[in-house]
Amino acid sequence: MRWFFPSTYNIAGLFVIISLLALVLAWNSYGLLMLAMANLDYLHRVGVMGALDGGLLQLSMISGKALISLLCYIGFKGIESELVHRWLNWRDK
Repeated sequence: MRWFFPSTYNIAGLFVIISLLALVLAWNSYGLLMLAMANLDYLHRVGVMGALDGGLLQLSMISGKALISLLCYIGFKGIESELVHRWLNWRDK
């Protein structure tokens, strides 16, 4: 369970993890808003037929990608605050 806490990693490991989280966040977020808006417009125009044709499945996949992006953002901000905290402690010594 201790690998969940960023304070147990060295700085190089945290930079690697934060870089991977930023990469996944950027990759997932690219075009996600436009795709979601187009899907919702399609469901609004076509209605039930669009939902039966796979619109709801696509909407759930978009929501899953958005959730992954949100989790990556939360992880990014957590590691960022840990790195800033370490830097301020190092600077004050």
